[in-house]
Amino acid sequence: MALTVTYAMTCGRSWKTGEKIKFDGAMLHHILHDETGHTLYGVDYENKYEYFACLKDDGENNEVERADKQQEWENTFVNMWRLFKEGDFKKATAHWDSKNRKEFLAERRQSKRYLDYWLGML
Repeated sequence: MALTVTYAMTCGRSWKTGEKIKFDGAMLHHILHDETGHTLYGVDYENKYEYFACLKDDGENNEVERADKQQEWENTFVNMWRLFKEGDFKKATAHWDSKNRKEFLAERRQSKRYLDYWLGML
């Protein structure tokens, strides 16, 4: 369920790049980490979708888990969720390629009711 919600929130796009990905090629990335850099456990992941990001399964997960980049991506993804909930999709996707961002924003307008349903799940 978490993969479905997270995937739907970005119109089937990677949260890292905004590139379109297939559902079967998507994976959930645990966003939050403890001070050692490990994924937090004991969190109610079933009802806290903001603890996930949807990435391509071709190594994007490994890239954002790099010790020297982990905090940077964690901050980016947490901020993205916050901005999504506030409805500021343009600012939320500022780290994406401009072509991917424009396509997403157009899809967002076309699918507003559907995406707002998923936002309501948060």
